[in-house]
Amino acid sequence: MRRIIICLLALTISASVSAQVSLKKKKKTATTDSSAVKKDSTVNQKATNEDNDADKSGGGKFDYKSANAKAAQEDAESASDNKGANGSDSSVSSKPGIKGKSAPGSKSASGSKSYSKTPVAKPKPAPKPKPMTAAEKKKADAEAAEIEAATPKGVEALYYKFPIEYLPVVKEFMDYKQSESPTDELHRVKIKDDNTMRKQIIRFKDIDKGYLMLQKPGDTKYTRMQVYKMTNGNLVMAVEQSDCPNGICSGTLQFYSKTAGGWRDATEEYYPQVDYKFVIDRLKSAYKKEYKDLELYNSHNYEDNDANLKKAITYQISPDDGSIVIQEENLPCKLYSVVWDIKKEKFVLKKIEK
Repeated sequence: MRRIIICLLALTISASVSAQVSLKKKKKTATTDSSAVKKDSTVNQKATNEDNDADKSGGGKFDYKSANAKAAQEDAESASDNKGANGSDSSVSSKPGIKGKSAPGSKSASGSKSYSKTPVAKPKPAPKPKPMTAAEKKKADAEAAEIEAATPKGVEALYYKFPIEYLPVVKEFMDYKQSESPTDELHRVKIKDDNTMRKQIIRFKDIDKGYLMLQKPGDTKYTRMQVYKMTNGNLVMAVEQSDCPNGICSGTLQFYSKTAGGWRDATEEYYPQVDYKFVIDRLKSAYKKEYKDLELYNSHNYEDNDANLKKAITYQISPDDGSIVIQEENLPCKLYSVVWDIKKEKFVLKKIEK
């Protein structure tokens, strides 16, 4: 009786295994790598269950070795079929126009949807500019030259930014222009200190030499500006303000220094120190040569009154070389030539003996 039960059990297990194998053959063309892995785990689990059933039944004559070998063979066939399926997919995707991508919304072998990316169009290169014609180039050069000429440079550019409190001629011209403006509030124009206004009183300029002359229309007074450079890039500006009411000119001289902080009064630092003994001897010789005696010289009372002598000494900036000429205004008689020594960064006085 016991043997009959064992035989029936073995037949049941064998029938079950055969049914599972037949089912796998039907599904193997549609399975993926993941289903194959799942099948392996199922077979292994069933084999374990069979071992457990055999142990419970006390052993039997079922050939487990043959069953496992058969299951392994079926797995190999399933893997071969899956590989063939993948190969057919790749052959489809390699058709012209497909480029290895699935159609939008199609499912892959694993069952997930794949989406193709729309290719981004590359920007078209900008068209190369056409070369200028000879006429266009000539016109462009003329416009560039006009702009260059209108752009303030050197001492002129410095003048436009120079503090108005150091240039009385600018303030006087503004007042003059304001007086010409209508007095009623509707038509009255407020005169502004700008480049357009300042440019109206420029009478002469030499940008290369750093020289500039300012004068109001019809006025006997004038202002001269001369810029000097220092080795560290700072600047020194000499400003002469003169008046020639009766043909005899008298002028004052101030110096201003420009650093990163702006312009400041530096007259005490750069004001030329004259030798008054040399000045008196030079004037006596000049008056005697001009008038044959010293009567006119003595009338100025230079030797007894230093104030008279200092008042008679005037300063003029030369437009030729940027030097400063110190002279006596009445004769007139040149006394010194003051030149800028850029290496020593100071003014050097050269006596004029004749």
